[in-house]
Amino acid sequence: PAGVISPQYITLATRQQVLLDRLKSGEVAKFKPFLQAIERDLYMRLNAADIDSYDAARIARLLAAIERDMRGIFGDYTTQLTGDLVDTAAYAAEQEAKNIAFTVGSFESVIPSVEQIRTAIFTAPLSVQGYHTGQLLEPWLESWTDDQIEYVNGVIQQGYYQGKSTAEIVRQLRGTAA
Repeated sequence: PAGVISPQYITLATRQQVLLDRLKSGEVAKFKPFLQAIERDLYMRLNAADIDSYDAARIARLLAAIERDMRGIFGDYTTQLTGDLVDTAAYAAEQEAKNIAFTVGSFESVIPSVEQIRTAIFTAPLSVQGYHTGQLLEPWLESWTDDQIEYVNGVIQQGYYQGKSTAEIVRQLRGTAA
């Protein structure tokens, strides 16, 4: 009957969702090396700066160097992430067409081209809640990068202004194990 979803299709769609969840976990794990690179860079820059008292000019130069480094690292991550998203979406579209054809039988589907998929990824608003609701992917990634840089700059500036040691600032940036 019309409107009834095949149990076979539900099984295939569930398997597809489990696979996508695993891919999502894999993407989270791929971010770790980029975070480690940022942490190493911050540690090296802060220790090399050897700032022991508040010096606005030296801190401004330090923050400019840190920002350049962070933008480069986040840029590398963004390139990898967007490539992975396109690959995953292309695979998912192909699998969905196969799943429908398998359960419906004589169904002919048209799988979008990689360029159509890329366009859809970069022109569809994200379903995120809060301040960035409705943004497109690239502007969201840029604003996220800006937010991270602003946070790091604020911690460093405030730390030196309050007379904290480099080690204390590094600890504050790293956070706790929890």
